Amino acid sequence: MIDNLKLIEYKALDNKKLISVFKRWLKSNSCCKKYPKCGHPKIQSNNYALDIQHEEVDKIRDVLFQGLRYFLGPHKVVNQRAWILYVPSNETITSKWHTHILKKYKDYEQVSALTYLTKTDIGTQFEDVNYKVEIKPKLNHWYFWPSKVAHKPMRKKTNKDRMILAADFVILRNKY
Repeated sequence: MIDNLKLIEYKALDNKKLISVFKRWLKSNSCCKKYPKCGHPKIQSNNYALDIQHEEVDKIRDVLFQGLRYFLGPHKVVNQRAWILYVPSNETITSKWHTHILKKYKDYEQVSALTYLTKTDIGTQFEDVNYKVEIKPKLNHWYFWPSKVAHKPMRKKTNKDRMILAADFVILRNKY
């Protein structure tokens, strides 16, 4: 499973603008209706971060879909979600193992992705029956993996803000 973890570099974007846009988005677009009494991380957006109307969001959406095509080849996206995860400096990242499998689409291929929008040394761990690995965070890269692979952020106190954009996709492969 983890051998399907792929790293795809993209041309640098204006992360300062992206971060500013996403911070504003977070203020009025919390993760779910149960927030803050839910199991999500403390500061996480809803699943519509790629729907924000802004030129830098358009650019990161474009490089995400280019990476997805490179990772998967011909495919059709049946469902997609994308959200922001933000941890301010001097806070400890909450960390629990999870997957992004949507049971409703259990018969489809499902792929997850993330990109780090801030410089950080706090990576993400992945685990399956054979491996446990940690990725080293790199700016201007998308990380792709099968959604059924368990993962979690490293549990660590941040020394500066940490923001990621995460996404998952339900995929139908065919000749499209």
